[in-house]
Parts: sequence; structure tokens; C-alpha cells
Amino acid sequence: MDEQVLIEISKQLKLKRYENDIIIKEGEPLEMMLFVVDGRVIIKKKDCSSKFQRRAGHLYGEKLLVWPSWTSFHEGTRPIATESVSASYKVEALVLLASDMASIGTKFRSHF
Repeated sequence: MDEQVLIEISKQLKLKRYENDIIIKEGEPLEMMLFVVDGRVIIKKKDCSSKFQRRAGHLYGEKLLVWPSWTSFHEGTRPIATESVSASYKVEALVLLASDMASIGTKFRSHF
């Protein structure tokens, strides 16, 4: 990915805190990408076919990074979450919203 795009992404990151919350729901449009800073998130499928944890330094929702290369950002074209993500007790994460990624994708379309 182009350095200009990475710089713009870093400007859009927002620190969020979650406590025992469902952050992302399986089957719904992906609203955000998470970079876990502190704590753990539990990632699981509704059918219980998989369940795992991600800790500080891990991310979830990386589909948003490639989203600009295959869409024109019309409503309803966001990638769909394939698992649910919930905070295991207290979690701090840097969040990149899909709306921010859409703006970045529009601004830097040729860089993807």
C-alpha cells in the first residue's frame, strides 16, 4: 500500500474503549477495523465452528484495507463480517471506521 495512504489511515485512527461489549456482529456490514492496543477480543462464529482470541498487536477487519480496490463505496457494498467480535473484559483498540476508509479510498483511488 502506498505510503500516502498509510499516513492518511494513521490520521483517521481513533482510540476506543470497550468493556464486555459486542463490537462487531457476524453477518452485518463491517463498520470498522480494530487494532487491539490492550486487552483481548474474542472472535467466534454463530455456529460455534471456531472461537479464538486476539490480543494487543493484533487486528481484525483487515478486509476494509482492500475494500477500496473492489468497490465504488455505494451503500451496502461494505464487506460482511464473517465472525462476531466481543471485548473480553476491558479492551482498548485503535479503530478505523468504514466511512473513513471510504473517504481515503475516494481521495487516493489510484494508489490502491
